[in-house]
Order: sequence, then C-alpha cells, then structure tokens
Amino acid sequence: MTLPPPAELSDEIRPQDDLWGFVNARWLGTDPIPDDRARWGLSDQVRARVAEELREVIAAAGPERSPGGRRLAGLYHAVLDTDAREAAGFEPVADELAVIDAVTGVGELLHVLGERQREGVTGVLDVHAVPDGQDPTRWSLHLFQRGLTLPVPGLYDRLGADLATCCRMLCAEAGRPEIADGALQLERALAQVSWPRPNGDDDKALTNPMTWPQLTDLMGLDPQPLLRGLGVDPDPLPLNVCQPSYCEGLGRLLRDQPLSRWRDYLAWRVIEARATALTAEAARLHDDLMVRALTGQQQPAPPWRRAVEVVQAALPMTLGREYVKGYLQPRTKELARELAESLRAQLRSSLSHCPWLGADSRAAAVAKLDAVVVNVGWPDAWPAWDAPEPTGGAVARLRAAAAYETDRALSVVTGPVDRSLWGPPPFVFNAFYQPFLNQLLVTGPALAPVEAHADLAVVLGRWGSIMGHELGHAFDSRGAQRDPLGRVREWWTGKERAAFEAKAARVAAQVDGYRPRGVDDAGVDGVLVGFECVAELIGMQLAWDTWCAQASPGERARAVDGLTGDQRFWVAKAYGRRAADRSATARQRLAADVHPPFEVFANLARNVDGFHAAFATVPGDGMWLPPEDRVRFF
Repeated sequence: MTLPPPAELSDEIRPQDDLWGFVNARWLGTDPIPDDRARWGLSDQVRARVAEELREVIAAAGPERSPGGRRLAGLYHAVLDTDAREAAGFEPVADELAVIDAVTGVGELLHVLGERQREGVTGVLDVHAVPDGQDPTRWSLHLFQRGLTLPVPGLYDRLGADLATCCRMLCAEAGRPEIADGALQLERALAQVSWPRPNGDDDKALTNPMTWPQLTDLMGLDPQPLLRGLGVDPDPLPLNVCQPSYCEGLGRLLRDQPLSRWRDYLAWRVIEARATALTAEAARLHDDLMVRALTGQQQPAPPWRRAVEVVQAALPMTLGREYVKGYLQPRTKELARELAESLRAQLRSSLSHCPWLGADSRAAAVAKLDAVVVNVGWPDAWPAWDAPEPTGGAVARLRAAAAYETDRALSVVTGPVDRSLWGPPPFVFNAFYQPFLNQLLVTGPALAPVEAHADLAVVLGRWGSIMGHELGHAFDSRGAQRDPLGRVREWWTGKERAAFEAKAARVAAQVDGYRPRGVDDAGVDGVLVGFECVAELIGMQLAWDTWCAQASPGERARAVDGLTGDQRFWVAKAYGRRAADRSATARQRLAADVHPPFEVFANLARNVDGFHAAFATVPGDGMWLPPEDRVRFF
C-alpha cells in the first residue's frame, strides 16, 4: 500500500495535534511487533518481504547455476546443516585459535589481528578505502575505531553484565573458559579509550591526515603489520586517522597490557564472530546477548531467515545481482532518477535564493548540488568473483566470503577514484548520502513502485522527502565542510555557519526530552539527534516545495478518500515513518542512535507552513507553532 486505508486513520487523534499519531496510532494499538522482531514498521515489512524473496533466489541457485549461484546455495545450506555443525563442534576455529596462541610479540599480534579481520573477525581498527580529504582524485586509507562487541561505549554500563555472561559461557562452550576474564578486561579498556560518539560531530574532527611515521609516534609502535595482515600495502597510500585519541589509547594498551591478555581478547573475538555458524548452544548464547539483551526481541529469527541474513552479509553483491534479475523492475529505476532530478531542480532554486547565504556561498552550494552523483536501484556493472570456490562447512565458507569482500573493498586503491562507485548491496532497504563521493544513493527496495507514481502527492511525501533528507546532508553543518568533489573545505563563512547552527539548535530544542510511546524513563537527546532532524526537515520542506511547484491548484485540492492532495502529502510522509520499537530497543536507540524515533521525524512537519495550511491548524493545537518559531533552512 502507498497510503494507509482510511479505516486505519485515527478518529481519536487529529492531525492538527499529532500527525504521526493520526496516521499510525491505530496500527500501533494492535501490538504489531512480531515475537521474532525487535522493531516493526513499514520499512521492516519491506525488509521481511525482501528476505522471503532472497530465500527464493537462493533456493533457485544450485550446482547447475553460475559460480555465484553455487556459492550462495553452498553457504546457505551449510548454515542450515545443524547436524554437521554439531558434529564439527569448535573444530572449524581450531586453526585460528592455534595461531593466536602462538603469538609471541606485538608486531605478530597486529599481523594476526589483520589476518582475522580480513576473514570477518572484529578488529581493533577498521580500514576503509576513501577518497583523500585533501585530494579526492586519489584514494587514501581511513582508520576508524573498532574492537567492541556492543555498538557504542555507552552501552557497557547497562549491558556489561549481559556481555560478561555471554563471554564466559561462550568461551566455556568453546573449551576455553580461562580466556574470558582477560578478554573482558581488555574490551572494557578499549571501550574507555573509544570515542563515545564514533562518528564525531563534524567531518573536520574526523579529518586528521598523518604520515605513517606520525601515526607510529602517536601510538608508540608501528601499526603497519595490521594493514599487511589485511592484505594492504600501506606505504604508497595517504593516511587519515579518524579518532586520533583512540589510536593513541590503543597504542598504549598494546604496549602496556600483557600479551597473554591480548591473546585472550583476540581468541574471544574469533569465538564471538563464528558463534552463529558453530553449535546450536553457541548460537543461542550469542543471541541471548545480541538479540534478547540488546534489542528486547522475544524470539530469535527462524533458521531460514538467519541463514539468509548470513548470506546477505557474506556475499552481498553476488546475492544482489541474482536478486535484481528476479525482483526489480527497470522502470522503477527510471522513475526514481526522474524524481531525484525534480528534487535537485527545486533545491537549486531554493539554494539560489537562500537569504542567510551570501552570493559566493549560494554559488558554491549550487555547484555542489550540480555535482551530486545520483545512484538509484542497483549498479550498472557488477564485480566479478575471481576467487577459488570455497568448500567445507559454514565457518570455512564464511571465512572465504569475508576475505573476498575485504579484498574487493580495498582493491579500489589500485585504480582511479570513481565517484559513481556503488556501495551497499541493492537488496538493502535504505537511502544514503556519501560525503566522500558527493553521492546520493537509494537502493532497489527503497524505490517507489511504478504504480505509486500515479499520485504525485504520495510519491513526494513518502519517497521524495527521504531522497530530500539525504540530499540535505550535502548542505548541512557537515556538508558545508566538503566541496563538490568531497574535498574537506569549508565553503560557509563564519556568519553563515552561525546562522545555520542557530536554526539547528532550535530544531534540537523542539525534540529534546520527547518520550516516545511505550518509554516513560528516557527521552530524546536533542543534541544527539539534531543532525538527522535537520536533514529530515530539509527533505520534508524540499519535497513539499517540489509538490507545490509541480501540482496544479486542482490537483492540490482534489479529494481522494476524504483527503486533499496537500493532505495526502502529509499523511504519506507520516505513513512512510511508521515504526514501533520494543522498549529495550527504544532505550538503546535513545542512548546511541543519531536518528530519533520516527514519530519525532514525522511531527517536524509543524515547522512547515504548508502543513498548517493543509490542516487549518490554530493556536492551541498540539502541532501548532507560531510562524516566527517555525524553522526553515533553505
């Protein structure tokens, strides 16, 4: 459905008081979250449908199909083969653990960390190939903090006991109970030197070019063995250290912590990474932490879906290519590109007349907008699999797939920078703005279906506003720090940045402290989510402006199921943000997620004059904001 049926709209909550509640409260009252889900909403329904479709794709693959199809089927069936997994026990990781046990020095430890990371084990530093921040025509290596089991350091106070239980029981299941305490101590130490918000507050904070000798001085040791373990020759490549203080702290821990404790930690990382492909008990213990404790999900996913998720993560582009063949229509890609270009045209007009930007900054903004690369649907060219076909059980196949994906991701450094480079697999449901490439990307399932384009109000309200949200990131407080090619260069003046930040602070204040439905002991941190709320409001306003520019007065006034075109735009906006979290998931997101609850996103409509006109709001209504308090960025 592109809009909820009229019977689903609330007769108790008015849109003038709570737009999201008017559209979604009746649905929320049905307790819609399935037992095997931590979150449920419109996007999750699409993901569930895609999972079923991916299952069919894999089922259709087999020995008689392409090499890619054989790899998909081989891994899927190996994960589902519980008898073989039980018979193998922890033998599939014995060679990895033996190599770790034999480590005798820090340089060797770093090399082994890199080797394990190449095959899918969480490492202490993520290594990404990214266009260089000073010269975006060449590749650089970006080092990013990693090493933790839980998503962010702040969760260790709330979930530390659950982590400790999982670690001790999993290590005992693996026959290595003696490593748990040392591993936990070291992981806690890594959490203490990690940035609490890993992405920082702006791109400048994450842009710290260094030479390798400078990084060696910072860490007090040579980190290059880790890179070589990953299969990367770091010498000819520029380097950027995203969180210098983390690297400094990591170096101190590598120097000061006993080598035996590091061996314990790395063995734990291997056991944790492989748990879901080992015995049933190992998978259950892993789920107790990562599913039950972290998200509040009542039941684990059924085995087939877990196996599909493993294949999705391990062979993303191989699976994506087969999925596109069977389930995505070329016409959706064409229409999505037309939608993106209509939004670009409207944003060009808005930027050209933005009152708080000076003439030079308006020209710079338009130049950046014109340079945005739009990728929609799926890539035009697919990577070829040229690695030997893996054999063996689930762990062996996962290791081979991870090594291939790591090599593929890092191999781009040998060629020129391609700003149209495709990122996530096309079966993912999401939209992204990639600042390093100045690229807007919307994946296949997130595109509006062909039939939805019959109602422009709905397409712009539901799908256009999401595209606009991502485009907005090119022109927010971080977007203003990168030029059309992605070079780190501020193109606002100090006065213009102050004007933007004053507007952003007003948006943050509007949402700060809001308690989502079902949570009475925690609220939204306006500072944490302000960045995404700004982009949501920019996208909402842009989509609305595009609707007003393209629709005739008759289209805007025409009623369908009792809603005018203008009203359908706003109902579509709130419907597209339909979602519900379990209370544990909601609390975790409030503590760590830069995205607020979706009801917060939808109700930012109170800042748009067109919302108030569409529903004739008046002072005293829940959504009312005096015109002088409404925030508009462009």
